[in-house]
Amino acid sequence: MWRFDKRILAQFDFFSIILIIPLVIISHFLIAEVVPALAQKQTAYIAVSALVFLFVFLLPIRRMSWLIPLIYWVNIALLVAVEFFWSCSSGCTEMDRYTFY
Repeated sequence: MWRFDKRILAQFDFFSIILIIPLVIISHFLIAEVVPALAQKQTAYIAVSALVFLFVFLLPIRRMSWLIPLIYWVNIALLVAVEFFWSCSSGCTEMDRYTFY
């Protein structure tokens, strides 16, 4: 049976979450005034990100020590892939095409 380690809550920084929540709420109201469809998308993004946060928060990372170097090298590989597979124009303000198509 998996048990929740309460020491995690003692080490978590709740102050950053308290600072972020009002920004998200205000941005939602401002976006909803302009385009309600975008506000619905933002609500979906917030819900998905909250679920991913809870999933990662509850992972027993200390028992999965092999996962940390794996995630590190996957991120390095993604950074290298950006250099080789994507090109940008217009002062690199946006990535506009895939070169491997």
